[in-house]
Amino acid sequence: MEFFDINLVLASFGGGLFGASLGVIGAFSFCGVVILTGIAAVASGGSDVILKLIAFGPYFGPHISFASAVAATAYAGKKELLDGSKDILVPLYKTKRFDVLLVGGIFGVLNYIVNTLLMQTNIPIDKVAFTIVITNIIARLVFGRAGLFGKLPKENSIWPDSSTFGFNVLLGFAVGLISSFATQITGSEVIGFGISAFTLIFLFYDEFPVTHHVSICAAYAAAATGSILVGGIFGILAILCGEMFGNLFNSNADTYIDPPALTIALLSAIVFIFLK
Repeated sequence: MEFFDINLVLASFGGGLFGASLGVIGAFSFCGVVILTGIAAVASGGSDVILKLIAFGPYFGPHISFASAVAATAYAGKKELLDGSKDILVPLYKTKRFDVLLVGGIFGVLNYIVNTLLMQTNIPIDKVAFTIVITNIIARLVFGRAGLFGKLPKENSIWPDSSTFGFNVLLGFAVGLISSFATQITGSEVIGFGISAFTLIFLFYDEFPVTHHVSICAAYAAAATGSILVGGIFGILAILCGEMFGNLFNSNADTYIDPPALTIALLSAIVFIFLK
C-alpha cells in the first residue's frame, strides 16, 4: 500500500475517533479480543487480515485507537470535562462533545503517519509501541500543563515500591513464562499480549494486573532465544520497568504517558539488537 493510502487515512481518522469514544481501556481491551480472533483465524487456516489490518490496523491497532483515546482524554482533562486528565477508564462518549472525539480522529491520522514513517526505517524496535510513546508525548506537550516529567518532588522515587517488589517479580516471572510457552507452541508472539489486553476489561470493576507489556516482551525474548526461562527473566524486567516508567512520567503529571508502551519500546530494542 502507498504511504498516503486515502482509505487508511480515513480509516485511521475513524479508528481514532471511535477509540476515543470507547475510552483508553475500552479501546485497548477490544484490541485484545480482535487479536485473539485473528490468531484463531490463522490457526484454523484462514487469512491473517483480521490480525494485521483490524487488530493492528486502523480499527483497533493500539497505535491508532488506544493512543488516540489517550490524546482525547488529555484534551478532555484540559477542558475540565473529566475529574482528571489521566482517567483512562472513562469512555469519552459520555462527554457528548464533538471536539473531544474530533481530537481522537485527528490523532488517529497523526498516529497512522508516525507509524508509517517508522515502518520505512530499519530501527530495531517495536514500532507500534514506539508510535504510542511518541504521540503520548506530543499529547502531553500540547495539552498538559506540568511538563514532560511532571512536577516531581525531590522526595519522590522512580524505583519500584519495596513493599511490593517481591510480589511484582513473581508475577512478572510467571506471566513471562506462560506467555513465552504460548508463543513457542503457537508461533505467535502476540498471543499473550492479546490475552493480557483483553483482561484489562476487568479494570472497570476493581484493581487488576496490567501485564500486556510483560507478555509481549517475554514473548520477544523467548522467540529470539528459544528459551522460556529467558522469557520469564524479561517478564521480570518488563514489570519492573513498567512501574519505574509510571513513577517517572505519571506520578505528578496531568496527562497520561503509557508505561507499558515505554517498556515494550525499550525492551524490544534490547531483544532485537542483542538477542536476535
